[in-house]
Amino acid sequence: MKGDVRGMVSGIGETMAALRAIRENYARAEEETAANWRLSDPAKKEALSAYRAAQRESVVHAARSIFGESGRFWAERDVLRAKLRDARDRAETLDAARLANTYRRVPSIVTGYQTVQELVAWYRDGADTYERRALQDTGAEPIGGRFRGQSEVGGFLAELRRDRAEAMATPEVRAAEESIALLEKEAYEAHGELHKHLAEVGEGGVLSDGARVLAGVRVDVRFDDVSRLDAKARYTVERVLDTGYIPIKE
Repeated sequence: MKGDVRGMVSGIGETMAALRAIRENYARAEEETAANWRLSDPAKKEALSAYRAAQRESVVHAARSIFGESGRFWAERDVLRAKLRDARDRAETLDAARLANTYRRVPSIVTGYQTVQELVAWYRDGADTYERRALQDTGAEPIGGRFRGQSEVGGFLAELRRDRAEAMATPEVRAAEESIALLEKEAYEAHGELHKHLAEVGEGGVLSDGARVLAGVRVDVRFDDVSRLDAKARYTVERVLDTGYIPIKE
């Protein structure tokens, strides 16, 4: 897996790999049983039914292991989010007291300019590091109010957001963000694969244990710019708190 900040193999990957191996073994066993001329039809039917039941159990177990109340995905993401918070704390090198004082000056700074262009010119060429950061953090509201209706406002606010993100984008922060993104991509893909497995083993009904576990998770994927073929995908994996079901514990 990419993302050195993890320092471990994803539990999702381990669980899904084990599930695939189990299902492959049962598929071979089913083929061998069906081809065994020594077994009677009732014996074959009983054996195949047992294989199918065991497969259902393995799929449900995988779903619980990853997405259950204390599933591996939630635990791993919590660890990575804590690493990201720590990385961001270390990335912040400005003096807190001086920055707080500069925050208070932002409204007066903004009102001192007649046009967005004038403010942009000052921000790019005249502002010091603390003034730039203060405008990035607290400038959206006063800028939007002061220059309401001016077409350049949206572009300038977008520039402030980009600059703020760039200021915090240390290698450690980038690695942590990438690790979280990779984990959520894995979870998104595992969620879809588990749904498919449940349908194949006949355990996909809305009231089944596996379906209830997966129904407790909302997954989504969006792209930064749908007009570009190389647009970056953003995966979302979150708990659903209003499914109407009682959470299933592992």
